[in-house]
Amino acid sequence: LLAFSSSVTGSANTRDICLVDRSSGQIQQLTNNPAGALAYSPKISADGSLIYFIRESVEGVRDLVVVERITGKEFVLEQNLADLTISDGHALSDDGTRLVYSTTAIENQSQVHLYDRRAGTSRQLTHLSARATDVKLQAAISGDGLRVTFVTRRRVGNAGDGSVELYLIDLPTGETQQLTNAPAGANAEI
Repeated sequence: LLAFSSSVTGSANTRDICLVDRSSGQIQQLTNNPAGALAYSPKISADGSLIYFIRESVEGVRDLVVVERITGKEFVLEQNLADLTISDGHALSDDGTRLVYSTTAIENQSQVHLYDRRAGTSRQLTHLSARATDVKLQAAISGDGLRVTFVTRRRVGNAGDGSVELYLIDLPTGETQQLTNAPAGANAEI
């Protein structure tokens, strides 16, 4: 199964989440957004039962949503999240219970969050200070849902020279570890 975002209605201003079954070639439209609404950044669980995505209204409000493939039921998990972003990478644990994403609460201060389906809650994983120029955090999670990686130019702990660095959060212990040591001022995105 492959989840994707498409303007299936023919309107370039509306996007829905669809699913293609590669074995049969059949395409199923999972959402039915009103005109002007966008659904994008789908992440599908390993068993294909859950598809998480971002829904953006005509007014630009972004919500975190999950749809159950078998029942077709949609659930809004978090509402009105500023600059809600799900990375292009591995943002969903294999069992579909943990999703990492980023939002911006204050200008120039994006943070990594974890949605835990078992607990039915989200929590903020990072507490990064503001920085006028940064890269996309690109939060990713391990298949077992126990480790999260992200990148930033901002100070994490005592370290920070303005270069882009890769960090790992071990969720069971809560410890954050810097994985790279780029030269000062390195600014490539990861």
